[in-house]
Amino acid sequence: YNGLIAYHIQKNWAFSEQLARGQSNLETRVGIKILSNGEIQDVWIDKKSGNQYLDESAIRAIKKSNPLPPLPKEIGVYDYKVGFRFTPKGLDG
Repeated sequence: YNGLIAYHIQKNWAFSEQLARGQSNLETRVGIKILSNGEIQDVWIDKKSGNQYLDESAIRAIKKSNPLPPLPKEIGVYDYKVGFRFTPKGLDG
């Protein structure tokens, strides 16, 4: 399921490496809470990158991906929390 939702978020993510200003070591860590129907209930930044454009693009990509695919029934929970790592090169789930 993590790979599936990472795929959906990656499709909505746009970041120009020029905005990183040559800093390839930037990293934003974002957490999300997903309800059983796939609705993203909460989004938060666990770690800012120090680059406002990278942080904002990560949040925007997640919000544009709402709703995500529903939680698989076999998970057996009402909601699911997961984190993602965004770098100038892309999303790393």
